[in-house]
Amino acid sequence: MDKSLEKDLQKYAKTDYSSLVQQIDAEYNLSWLHQNDKIQQNLARLKLYNNQKKDLDLVGDPLLFTVLQTVLAALYDDKLAVSFDGREQGDSDQASNLQDLAEFDYTLMQKDINDYNWDFDTLFFGRGLQLMMEFDRSKAFMCPIPEVLDPMTFLRDPKATSVNGDLRRRGGMRFGGYELWLKRDNMKSQYGYFDTTYLRSDNEMKSLLKQAEEQRNAAVNLQPTIRNDVETNLYENGVISGLKWFTYWKGKYVCVTLSNKRNRVVKYFELPFQDKWPILDRPMYPTSHDWAGTSIPDLVEDKQRQKSVAINLGMQAMKADLYPMYLYDEDRIKNKGDLLKFEFNKFVGIQNNDGKDIAGAVRPLNKSDIKWDTVNFILNTLDMSAQKATATPDIIQGVQSEKNRPLGESNLVVSASGSRYSLTAKVFGWSEREYWRTWYRLYKEYFADKIDTKVVRISGSLGSKWRPLVKTDIITDLDPDVSIESVIVAEQKKERERILMQGFGNALVLEPTANRRFFLKILGRLNGMKPDVLDLLVPPTSEELKAQDENVILDKNQLVQVKPTDDHMAHLEQHSKADETAAKAAHLVAHKMAMEIQRTQPELFPQPTQLDTNGNPVMTDPNNPQGASVMARPQVPQSGGMVNNLPKSVNPTTAVSDLVKPSMTANK
Repeated sequence: MDKSLEKDLQKYAKTDYSSLVQQIDAEYNLSWLHQNDKIQQNLARLKLYNNQKKDLDLVGDPLLFTVLQTVLAALYDDKLAVSFDGREQGDSDQASNLQDLAEFDYTLMQKDINDYNWDFDTLFFGRGLQLMMEFDRSKAFMCPIPEVLDPMTFLRDPKATSVNGDLRRRGGMRFGGYELWLKRDNMKSQYGYFDTTYLRSDNEMKSLLKQAEEQRNAAVNLQPTIRNDVETNLYENGVISGLKWFTYWKGKYVCVTLSNKRNRVVKYFELPFQDKWPILDRPMYPTSHDWAGTSIPDLVEDKQRQKSVAINLGMQAMKADLYPMYLYDEDRIKNKGDLLKFEFNKFVGIQNNDGKDIAGAVRPLNKSDIKWDTVNFILNTLDMSAQKATATPDIIQGVQSEKNRPLGESNLVVSASGSRYSLTAKVFGWSEREYWRTWYRLYKEYFADKIDTKVVRISGSLGSKWRPLVKTDIITDLDPDVSIESVIVAEQKKERERILMQGFGNALVLEPTANRRFFLKILGRLNGMKPDVLDLLVPPTSEELKAQDENVILDKNQLVQVKPTDDHMAHLEQHSKADETAAKAAHLVAHKMAMEIQRTQPELFPQPTQLDTNGNPVMTDPNNPQGASVMARPQVPQSGGMVNNLPKSVNPTTAVSDLVKPSMTANK
């Protein structure tokens, strides 16, 4: 263990926490009184979601399950893509490395599993929570470790409208935390725990942890949890109830773990980030200035209950039609059992001494008829109400509700539903952006400089390659901008751009000076091709490679001479990617001056040579100029003495020197 960490642990173990324990106890009780009823309501809804009924003669309607799973499938399938952009010049390499690192960490952090649990909590409870403050520096991970919190064991400041509030922390919670099981052997092996002797498996009456466990067991017909004294007999495998609480104490934002009915502090540390809590909250249908918002069960629960009632009443009516009540003449039918037991080809004798008509011996009891049209109307109304509230029509659920529905109408329904889902995806993007910002900050805090190295595997068109990263490869002076975009929305944008570009390409081929290579690269990116694949399909020309090498020198603000033999358009295109330096500015001016010389003094240059799409010269048929490539650019042979014949006053190399020297002197 690091000596500084050991010193902190010794200091924390000797601190008097009596005032902190009293403060946390008051905060916990205040939060429990405010939120326990809502937690009880959400736990009771678990039986509706699982469609569990104690009466086996009744059936339940799976409306809540169907709607929630439909929305969850749509949002989970729509992966939120992250991208990083540097804040300062020269941060592009770190931003690119962060992009590769994020893709690599996606699997290590099990983000696909975390996203499912996080999204489910958000849909079912209205707001999902995820803790992100642990960084595993072991060789197998070397990355942040997120944890999805159980909303049914989480309590927070009653005045809070979100975890961290706005930019000024207005509306952020002052305190909050959650109950958890503490495993005895983990407390011995993990760093930071102290005073762990004589910890009890207490029987706390207000334990949200035990309450949630019992309700979840009941929802799937499992037996209640075992008694605490049995847990004590499990020794090293035994668990005790604890509380992890975030609060403000002695001028610091701290995280405290308590046990023994919240009377003993067993872990304490000050949060490394003192500007916000390390908890990410994801709302579903947020209500302005309110924490709870609206969940899917809020919209669907009552409809499911009433649909179940209507369905069961219909089944009872069907049974009543099949097995109605009867009135019979006791004087003529002596044995009632002959009527109750049905048999084929059975004869039942009756007494007919008075010669009355036998048809009057038995007749059914009159009862009111079921209005099936009314029942179907009620069921359809309840179902339609749930679909409208959650944007989950039958067609989105995979069911065509009406036969012969026009295709245009179906497309409109799907489009409108997609718009509602895209709104929810954008709301999810708020928490996703905060997720990756916190991910970056954890690397910035815990990834040691000159000690830690992270090897990232990058999958390319030619196979996988491995890139070692140190802290300077991913961390910048100013934190990068994080952008989140829905994959579905991004694909829709690309599709529109692709259609427009293809239409524009038909007109572009008629322009003799058009840059078809650049057009092909843009079209390839819109079709989802990776940069390395594009480089193989449309390989860079020798002039482009030369310009890329010059960018390395220009980034250092050093002079690069411009030659009249350069392909100036190709150079201008590549130099646009270089850093903004004085040398680059002068270099671009020199290229433009060289192009002006080629236009005003063509006698100094040979006839233009036309190039194909790969940048290679092609033979031009003078009798068929339309058959030539449209990629014509003025070219000058690499050999020859015409460069020396250029007037010195407009020589591009002289222009570069004249422009750069004053700028370089000013920079110094």
